[in-house]
Amino acid sequence: TFRVPATSDTTTLGLFTLNKPPVVKIRSGDSVSLETWNSCLHEMVFNKTTPSDVAKFYTKHDIQTRRGMHTLTGPVYIEGAEPGDVIEIRVIDIKLNDFGYNFLSPTQGILSEFTKPRIKYFKYNKEKTATEFVKGICLQLKPFPGIIAVAPPLDWPNEWPVNLQTQMGQPVAGEFNSVPPGPFGGNLDQPELQVGSIIFLPVFHKGALVWTGDSHAMQSNGEIDITALET
Repeated sequence: TFRVPATSDTTTLGLFTLNKPPVVKIRSGDSVSLETWNSCLHEMVFNKTTPSDVAKFYTKHDIQTRRGMHTLTGPVYIEGAEPGDVIEIRVIDIKLNDFGYNFLSPTQGILSEFTKPRIKYFKYNKEKTATEFVKGICLQLKPFPGIIAVAPPLDWPNEWPVNLQTQMGQPVAGEFNSVPPGPFGGNLDQPELQVGSIIFLPVFHKGALVWTGDSHAMQSNGEIDITALET
């Protein structure tokens, strides 16, 4: 079993990149504990960040124009994994921190009754695996990784049947935006990827190069205000 903490060296903001050295090398059957950071807000102070702070962060780091807003831990190199193989990833366990947030964007989500962006912070009751939405209304936490991916193929997205511009998928050769999912997995936001789940992904590069991030404490079938309960 290997453990990889989330640090500035083991994480990358908004990109699957082929030029980053592996954070760990494993063999088939090994277990890896990967710590993740709280989306792009890993550099910000809990309960003090404002929508204006987020906007400045997006501008500073070319969020959306060049990279996604997800903080990704990886890549994990799997010895013996070769292009053309399929790897099986099992979600064995998920351990939550004690807080998370939801960011509402009126311009990107579908909740048209809201006209201003807002951030709502949540504290978790880890004993009950729940959080209070408002007084008297509790939500059951069902954590899962929003992103599980192998390194995308070099011809993504041009040679794949998707309506996606090159700069939105691979703005720079060998660097892939974390937002659009694809044949490599990626930003699936699939709430059923909870503990006990198994996902199969094709291998496009030697070692497969596995990434994860965009961790969610809970989500329904979609992010209707543009985020889940990010954690």
